[in-house]
Amino acid sequence: MEKTKRNAIRWSTVGALAALAALLVAVRFVNPTEHEFFPCIWRRLGIKCLTCGATRAAYSLMTFDFYSALRYHAVFTVLSPVFAYVLLALAVDLIAVKRIIPLPTKKWWIYLAVLGVILVIFGIVRNFTPYSQWELA
Repeated sequence: MEKTKRNAIRWSTVGALAALAALLVAVRFVNPTEHEFFPCIWRRLGIKCLTCGATRAAYSLMTFDFYSALRYHAVFTVLSPVFAYVLLALAVDLIAVKRIIPLPTKKWWIYLAVLGVILVIFGIVRNFTPYSQWELA
């Protein structure tokens, strides 16, 4: 049963990484600053959700425009090296027999909770402070 569960997790991770890679390729070739990539009802209402600007920030990072990436979504831009590290570790874990790149496996929910709190604070700050005027969106 353990081997079946590990294979299911492995293939789920492969699928998620493939979907993310396809999304990044699409974002790279369709400039989300010129074309609305994902229609968002919150943005049309004038509210910036927690992920508002992340697609434009990802595009800016892929074109090495770090200043614009920070302006579109500062938290995503600052944490993107962490995301890249985790994705690299997962990809290597799929290929290798044993874990080569360590991941924070014990009490991972603490990291997720801290990230959630950071995103909520960021969402409040970007909607209800003068910071919202600084964003290009």
